[in-house]
Amino acid sequence: MIIGFSKYGNGSGTASDAISYLTDSKDAKGTPRIPEPQTLRGDLNQIEKVIDLLPFAWRYTSGVLSFSESSPPRETENAIMDEFERTAFAGLEPDRYAIAFVKHQHAGRTEIHFLTPRVDLATGKSLNIAPPGKASRELFDTLRSKINLEHGFSDPDDPARARSIKLPSYLARIKAKENRIGQPSKQDVREAVTECLEAQVARGLVKSRDDVLAELRREGFSIPRAGKDYITIENPALGPRVRLKGRLYNEGPLVRETSDKTRDLAALQERLRELTTGRAKYHATAYRLPESTDIAPPTHAIVPMYDRTRTSPTAVAPTVGTSFNGARGSAERYCLALDNAARRFVGTARELARGSCAARDATERLGRTAHSFGERAAKASEHFRARQFDQTLIEKYGAAPSVSSDSMERGFDREMEMEAE
Repeated sequence: MIIGFSKYGNGSGTASDAISYLTDSKDAKGTPRIPEPQTLRGDLNQIEKVIDLLPFAWRYTSGVLSFSESSPPRETENAIMDEFERTAFAGLEPDRYAIAFVKHQHAGRTEIHFLTPRVDLATGKSLNIAPPGKASRELFDTLRSKINLEHGFSDPDDPARARSIKLPSYLARIKAKENRIGQPSKQDVREAVTECLEAQVARGLVKSRDDVLAELRREGFSIPRAGKDYITIENPALGPRVRLKGRLYNEGPLVRETSDKTRDLAALQERLRELTTGRAKYHATAYRLPESTDIAPPTHAIVPMYDRTRTSPTAVAPTVGTSFNGARGSAERYCLALDNAARRFVGTARELARGSCAARDATERLGRTAHSFGERAAKASEHFRARQFDQTLIEKYGAAPSVSSDSMERGFDREMEMEAE
C-alpha cells in the first residue's frame, strides 16, 4: 500500500470537479468504471459546500491509498481510514474537520481516494494535512510502512521488492500503457542487459558490483561512468549510451534481504507515535480555541454523530426548549457560533442606535446655535441701520437722536455677552 497526495486543490479547479472524479461512473475518456466507485465514508455534499465557501487559494487536499493486493476486508479498510484520520488530523476532534473516502477498483487494483477541505471547522483557519517538507513526508511514510507491515501488504521500501532495473519514467509509462491494453512491448536494452545479469546472479557467477562491471565489459560494453546508484554503459553498435539504475547497479549487496530483517513493527509504532504527538502539539497551538466565550455551554447532552456508518439519526418530534437528538457536534458548534454572531449583531445595532441618538442631539444643538446666531445677526443689522439713520439726521438737520448711538452700541454688546453666557 502507498499513500499519495495530488497536486490539485487550488483555484484552478472546483470542488464539483474533484467530486466528479471520485464518484462518476465513467472516467475522463468516457470509459465505464466497473465496478462503479463506492463511497466508504463522509458527506460529499457537505464537503463540496465547505470547499466552495473557502476564501483560501488552496481549498482542498486530495490523495489516494493504493493497494497492489486484492481488496482488503471492510474491517481492515475502516481500521486504515481511522488511523489515517488520527494521523493526519492529530489532536483535532472529528467535528473539527471533514473528510470523505471513495473506493475505486476499475483499474484492476484497490484505491481508496480521499478528499478534505483545507480548513479547521472550529476556527476557520486554513488546515493543510500534507504541507511540503521532510517532516510531513516522514509522517506519512512511517504510517504507510507501519500499516503495510501490520497487515502484510507490499511496501515500496521493502528491499525484497526492489527492482533489478529502474527504467526512465517516460519509458515506464509507455510500457505500462502497452501492458494495460494488451499490446506487446519491445524490450529495451536496459531490460535485456538486466535479464542477462539476473541469470548470472542466479547461477552464482555474479556476486558483487565488481562482478557486474566485469560482466558488462565482457559483453562488449564500455563504462564511461559509474555512480553510487547507477552505471552508464555504451556500445556504438546498439545506439547511444544508456544509464542503468536499480538493485543490480547500486553499490550495496546484490542478494535481496527479506523484510523481516529490516522491519520492526514496534520501532515503526514508536516512531509514528512521536511524529503524531508532534503534529498534535502543532495543531493545539495553531488552532487553539478561545478559553472562554460569552455564550453559556449547552445544558443538554450533545449526541455526536460522525458520518462513518451513514446511519440516519433517529427521528424525534422536538418541542420548544429541547434540543434535536442526534445532532452532530459540529452542528451544535455552528448553532452556538451563529447565536454568538447574532448577539454581536444586536450589540452593534444598539451601538448604532446610541450613535444615532447622539447624532440627533448634536443636530438639535446645531439648530439652536444657528437660530441664536440668526437672532444676533438680525440685532446687529438693526443696530447698524440705526446708526446709519442717526448719521443721516445729524448731516441733514443737525439734530442728535434722543438716545445716542454709543449707548445703543454698549447696550447691544451687553446683550450679546449675556446671550453668550
